[in-house]
Amino acid sequence: MRSNSSSLRGVFLRALGFIFLLANVSYYVQFPGLLSTSGVAPVDHLLPKLFPSIHRLLLEGLDEDSFVGLLVLIGIFFSSLAVCGVVHCSVFFILTVIYYILASLGGLFYSFQWDSLLLETGALTTLCYAPFSTITARRTSSTTVGVWPLRLLLFKLMFMSGVVKIQADCPTWNHLTALEYHYATQCLPAPLAWHAHQLNPLFHRFSVAATLWIEIPMAFLLILPSSTARRFGAFFQILLQILILLTGNYNFFNLLTIALCLPCLELDEPVTLPHENRVIQSESGDTQKLQPWSSVIQVMNFFFCCLFGAFSAIRMFHVKVGWNGDGVPTSIALTLTKDQCNNMVLMSTPIAITSCFIFLLVHVGISAKRKGRNDTQTRKRHIISVIARGFISALCIGVLSVPFMFLSPELQNYGFLGSFFFVPLWFKIQPYHISNNYGLFRRMTGVGQQMIPPFTNKTNWGWGGLPPSVVARPEIIIEGLFVSNSIEPLDYKEEQWREIKFRWKPGGDLTIQPRQVAPHQPRLDWQMWFAALGNYQSNPWLIHFMSKLLDGCSPVAQLVDEPQLASGAMELSKVRAVIWDYDFTRLPTKWNERIPNVTFSSSEKDFWTGIFRRPSQYWTRTNPRVYVPPLQVGQADDYLVHHGFIRRTSQNPSGKQCYKGNDRCFRHNERSIFCELIEKAREFKAEVGIPIFTVIFMNAFFFITARMNRHIQSHVSNELTAKKIN
Repeated sequence: MRSNSSSLRGVFLRALGFIFLLANVSYYVQFPGLLSTSGVAPVDHLLPKLFPSIHRLLLEGLDEDSFVGLLVLIGIFFSSLAVCGVVHCSVFFILTVIYYILASLGGLFYSFQWDSLLLETGALTTLCYAPFSTITARRTSSTTVGVWPLRLLLFKLMFMSGVVKIQADCPTWNHLTALEYHYATQCLPAPLAWHAHQLNPLFHRFSVAATLWIEIPMAFLLILPSSTARRFGAFFQILLQILILLTGNYNFFNLLTIALCLPCLELDEPVTLPHENRVIQSESGDTQKLQPWSSVIQVMNFFFCCLFGAFSAIRMFHVKVGWNGDGVPTSIALTLTKDQCNNMVLMSTPIAITSCFIFLLVHVGISAKRKGRNDTQTRKRHIISVIARGFISALCIGVLSVPFMFLSPELQNYGFLGSFFFVPLWFKIQPYHISNNYGLFRRMTGVGQQMIPPFTNKTNWGWGGLPPSVVARPEIIIEGLFVSNSIEPLDYKEEQWREIKFRWKPGGDLTIQPRQVAPHQPRLDWQMWFAALGNYQSNPWLIHFMSKLLDGCSPVAQLVDEPQLASGAMELSKVRAVIWDYDFTRLPTKWNERIPNVTFSSSEKDFWTGIFRRPSQYWTRTNPRVYVPPLQVGQADDYLVHHGFIRRTSQNPSGKQCYKGNDRCFRHNERSIFCELIEKAREFKAEVGIPIFTVIFMNAFFFITARMNRHIQSHVSNELTAKKIN
C-alpha cells in the first residue's frame, strides 16, 4: 500500500510536468509570428546579449530560430516524460533551464508573474521535492522533508498578492468594489464573465472580502505542521482558483496554483502529531494503528481553524446587518488599514519564516530517526539523504523568504532569521527568477469617471452608500486600409478601412461572446491590453507589429484572425490604431440602473431569467480616440531602427526580415540541414501534431512498460512464495 505522501507527490510531479507541457506547446504555437526572425520581437536581437556563449555555439551550425524551435521540442519531450511518470529531478532541471531560456528570449511577452512562478516551482521541485534516486513517481520515497519550500512558496504567492492590494491604497480594494470592475476589465474575460458581472454589488463586495480573507490570514494555515489546518487552508485556495478559472483566461496560472496546494495536503507522518492519520505507513512498509483519541484531536484542530478564520474576518471587516434606505439588507466594509497591514506584515512574517525553519529542522530530525530496513548500509544512506535534502530545503526557504522584506521598509531593517546570509545570495540568483516578488491585481484598471457634479440625492447614489462603479476598459482596435490583390473588376479593388480582427480579445463586433482560451495564453492579445494602459511611445513593439502587417509578413499576420491577409490575397496600404472605452452590457436591474450611460442587453426585468439567457450583445463601447495615427509602408522605419527592431546592414539595406517556412533556411547554406529538419517537424500536423503525438506515444509506451514490470514482479513473487512453501 502506498502512503499518502507518495501518492500526492506523484500527482503533483505529473501535474507540474503537464503544466510545463502546456507552457511549451503554447510557446511553440506562437513562436513563428511572435519571436522568430520574422516576428514582432525577434529573439536574434536578445540572444547575443542574454546568452552570448549559446550564440557563439550557434555559429557552428544552427540559426537562432532553429535553436529555439529545437529547444521547445526538447521541452515538449521531457514534459511528456514527466506526465507519463518519469519524474526524476534531472527531468525537472532540464525543463526549468529550457523554460528559463525561452522566457528570457520572450522578453516583454514572457515577463508575467506566472512565468516566474513556473520557474520558481520547477527549481524548488528539482532541488527539494523530485526524487534523486528513483525515476518514477510510483517508487517515490514517503519522506517529505523537501515539501516545506513548496508550501512556503504557495504561502508567499497568496500572502504577498493579498497584502499588496491593501498597501496599494486602491479605492476599489479599500471599498471592496474591485469585482464590480474586474470581470469586464480583465485582460481576456471567459464566457462566464458577462454573467458574473451582472450579480448584485453586495455579492461582489462580499466576494472581494472573501478574496482578501483567503489570501492574507488563511494563507498562514498553509505552513502549519498540522495537515488538518493545511487542508483547511488549501481548500479555500483551491476554491478561489476555480472561481478565477471559470471567469477569466489566465493560462496555466490557476492550474499551477492548484497543483501547489497538493504538497499542503500531505500528512507528514514523521513530523506531525500521530493523530494526523488513522494508519501510518513507514518506509519499510510496516503500518501502525493510531490511538482512539486521534479523531478527537482532529476535530479540535478543525475547530481551531474555524475560530481563527472567524477571528481574522472580524478583525478585517465590519458587517452591518439590517435594511437601510436604499433597500440593501447588509453592507460590508474593510477595516484593515494600510498602517495596520504594514504592522501585521512586520510582526507575522519573521515568525512565519522562523517557524518554517523550525518545522523543517524537527522534520529532518524525526525522519532521520525513523526505522527503515535493518541493514546498516541502507540506514546510513537514508540518514545522509534526509540530512542532504533538509540542508538544501533550508537554503531554499531562506532564499524564498527574501522577497518578503520588500513588503515593509521596517522589515528590510530588521530582517529575519539568517537574512544577513540569504540576502546577498538572493541578489546573486535573482536574474534566474528562482525567488520572485508577487503581487497580482495590485490596482484595478478600467475605472471610469463618475458623474460630475457628484451625486447629491441619495436616491441617485450608487449602491450601498458608494458611488456607482463606472467601467471604462481601454481597448485598442487596429484598423487597416485594405487593398485586394486578386484579379477582380475595378469595383472590388477599392480601398476599404476596416478593423483587423484578433482571435481572442474584444473587437469591433460587440455581439461576440468572450471565449475560453486558457490554459493557452495568446501573448499578443494579452500585450495589447497592457499597451492600452499607456501610449505607443512606451510600446514600440506595437509599431513594429503594425509595420509587419503593412509589409504583408505572413507569420505575423497569422497571429490575428485575418486569413486573407495571411495568405496574401489582401494587403494593407495604411494602418492605424484607435482606442475605445469598453464595458459589458447590463441587465435592467436596480443596481445597474444607477450606473450612468450603461447599455442594457434586453428589456427583461426578471434577473434570474436574464442572467441565464445569452444576450444579443455582450459589449458596448464609447469615446473613440486616436492611439496611433495612420502609417504607410516604411514610414516608421527610422523609429524602429532607433528602438533596435530593424538593423540595417550592407547585405540587407532595409533591415527588414520576413521568411516563411523553409525560406529562411536558405539564408545560411551551412545551416540549412538543421533548419529544414525543424521546419519539417513544425509542418507535421501544423502546430499541435507533435505534442499530441508525443504524449500519446509516451503514455502508451510507459503503460505497456508498467504492465510488463508488474507481470514480472508478480511472477517473481509467485516463485518466491512457492519456494518458501516447498
